[in-house]
Amino acid sequence: MPAPGRRCRTGRSNSTDSFVMPTIHVILNPNARRNRTDTEARAAMIRRILGSQGAVHCTRTLAELRQTLERLAITPADYVVCDGGDGSVHWAVNTLADLCGGDEARLPIFVPARAGTIDFVATKAGIFGSPTRVIRDLTSALRRGARPRTKELDTLRIEGIESGPSGTRAFSRIGFALAAGGVGARFFDRYYEERSRGRRAIAKILSRAVGSHLSARARLPVSQDFRDYGRDLFRPTLARVTIDGKELATTEHGALHAGSIDVNFRGMLRVFPLAKQSGVLHFQAGSILPGEIIRSLPRLYRGAPLSTTGLTELAGKEMTIVPLDGELNPIIDGERFEHLQRLCVERGPKVRVPTFGVDH
Repeated sequence: MPAPGRRCRTGRSNSTDSFVMPTIHVILNPNARRNRTDTEARAAMIRRILGSQGAVHCTRTLAELRQTLERLAITPADYVVCDGGDGSVHWAVNTLADLCGGDEARLPIFVPARAGTIDFVATKAGIFGSPTRVIRDLTSALRRGARPRTKELDTLRIEGIESGPSGTRAFSRIGFALAAGGVGARFFDRYYEERSRGRRAIAKILSRAVGSHLSARARLPVSQDFRDYGRDLFRPTLARVTIDGKELATTEHGALHAGSIDVNFRGMLRVFPLAKQSGVLHFQAGSILPGEIIRSLPRLYRGAPLSTTGLTELAGKEMTIVPLDGELNPIIDGERFEHLQRLCVERGPKVRVPTFGVDH
């Protein structure tokens, strides 16, 4: 393993760099769903798989993550395996991008393992199977002298103003999917309230929201909590939104979202289809009524753009959001951020992921 004390080095390796022996750094998130039972046993198993090819780093907090990545001499030829969910990928990318001064050429290859409840980044990368299988396949390939092919994923650069006890400060994140308000952000509120997450939780939220809305419309004798479930989920976010320099006429946004990649939520919902094309950001903003959202569920299942009159859905370059009813509490890659007074979304750096096809 490289000596500690050195940060990201410049330069980018390729299949002709036969003299470069990459290191696999497994960042194990003990808070991830699959890693909560016996972290030490899991770490020991991964170390046996890696042998001299890499190392395991257990990081329970964001402070530990940063301290760990600061002391490693991670190069652009190395692999950083995020043994957690989409949030683990998010924090690893952001921390290393910060340590590398925002230079995407200095970033390593990120390997999103499937240890979360949605894992949409791994799905987009075409990485399937258990995290252990992913690590084993990568280690085996490198021992044969074979470098897995990589592809680049687009990201969002999300910047704004964050308020806190001591005043305001700049906010800056890199992400793949943003739910700044509307139904997307409220969906995640409900999702993280579920004890067991995944496909069943997604189906439960959708069916409950539909039933709640239809019961209220039909004036059925249901509990107030059930009646309020759909009403709150579909409640719009009030904000001034500008896309590519043009301010939208409406300030009520049932959807307020952005994606740099097409996102697959466990085969149940597929969103941001316009971002399937490299270099394209998919923006959604504007009014969409609860009935329109419900009627659009088959389109979301197929991964088709929504078909509504009040929703602006397009491929754009920049979106600015200024809340009118308080602050924004956006969800970025499944992670919640709070007390945002303003957000600006544009293209971020490209991130490399392996495809596990092999270049020699």
